[in-house]
Amino acid sequence: MAYPRERTQIFTRKGGTCGRFTWWPDASPGVEVNCSLNFARDSVGPEDDYPLDFDRQDYSGGLMNQAFAGYFSSWFVNWVPEVLRSGFNLSHLSTSSDLIVDPDYATQAVARTNPSRPYVDLPVEILQLHELSQILHPRNAPSISNQLGNQYLMTSFGIMPVGSAIARLLDSQRVINDRVKEIRKLVATGIRKTIQLDLSSADDNPYWYIDTAHSTAGGTFNVRTLCEVRSHVRWGLYPTAFQGHETPSQIDAQIQLWARQAVRGETIDLSTIWQLTPWTWMLDWFLGIGDYLKSQRNIVPALLKEVVVMRHRKTWATYPGITYEPGGGAKTMHIQPIRMVRESKSRRFSFPSPLTAHIPLIGAREGSVLASLAATR
Repeated sequence: MAYPRERTQIFTRKGGTCGRFTWWPDASPGVEVNCSLNFARDSVGPEDDYPLDFDRQDYSGGLMNQAFAGYFSSWFVNWVPEVLRSGFNLSHLSTSSDLIVDPDYATQAVARTNPSRPYVDLPVEILQLHELSQILHPRNAPSISNQLGNQYLMTSFGIMPVGSAIARLLDSQRVINDRVKEIRKLVATGIRKTIQLDLSSADDNPYWYIDTAHSTAGGTFNVRTLCEVRSHVRWGLYPTAFQGHETPSQIDAQIQLWARQAVRGETIDLSTIWQLTPWTWMLDWFLGIGDYLKSQRNIVPALLKEVVVMRHRKTWATYPGITYEPGGGAKTMHIQPIRMVRESKSRRFSFPSPLTAHIPLIGAREGSVLASLAATR
């Protein structure tokens, strides 16, 4: 049984002083203000992958100083501005990773770590030209743009995949040997793998008010967020995997057979049929069906025990500082550079699902394919 726990740690610093309509400045260090926060929520139990939340924020710099110039003037003595003392409110920017739900990432992770994953899917590679007759069939007499589009699609979906498949097939024996080692580890202790699934970023330059106590000051901040998504997957072996293969030689022969069939994709299953069905490659831009079917391939009788999705976000907000003359008889204002950092980590149990959907990022290759399809119609 797991027992949840929470821990919070807050650090402070002296907040300085400021004022106006006084006969002299207050040179005391001021009250304590928050400058750093550590928060963790997790569970303690026999396992080691329970849900987790971690948040760390650290605010530094920004001290404001302005000499006393008289009763009607503002003054600041090592004053921590409001943007740093108003609470831990730095938010992460939204990145492309936020558009993808955990089950989608979990499906990708299971497909990529499945001991039955193919290195070269022979039935698909042999029969993949089946789609080209659908794609390249022109409705009218081919124009120049039609011919160019056909040529690009033929290269992208015919020549290049076949060439790549031949190169992988020539290298397949090395991969088979590596897969044999992986299956033996699966048999002995099970498999644990942690893989990176996504790395995204976002930038912004908002104008924030730095302080409004006795003097209004603001500036443009540089804000950047990085988001890394990883997944930890655990596989075990079905208890009846070696039924009828009890001797060491029989077990070794069965492992060799599983490795060869898995690496070369020597099977016809739903994943094979999906890849050979016309236009499914386009559906996979929006849906996770292809990855889900790959995750369910079971040439090697492996049992998915656990999949967790971990998100690690880190945001920096910086301000270069400034020195300026307010005018009106006031003294020079100095604002030190500001640095605000927030780091958050989360870990959640998830599951592979065929019902995930996401908005794809159209890159150069995808744009070229869409343009070529339009030209051939």
